Amino acid sequence: GVTLDERFMNEQMSLPPKLCLKSGALIRYFNDSMEGTQLLYKNNQDFLSLSANNRSVLLNNTIKYITDLSTNFICHLIVL
Repeated sequence: GVTLDERFMNEQMSLPPKLCLKSGALIRYFNDSMEGTQLLYKNNQDFLSLSANNRSVLLNNTIKYITDLSTNFICHLIVL
């Protein structure tokens, strides 16, 4: 998570302004980020011990808040 974000921002800040944050780089960043998030849930035994319905309810009811909180935390850490 944070290491990926720091690496991405360092790469982007080393580029000339016209080349920073181009759509291709952002798409790769979000794909890498989503893959990492997916692994987190695939390897979490507490999450996997829930029934499929309970996992769905948990994700549907909390994902917005988790995403907002995570985004703010990461932006703070990488000084964005």
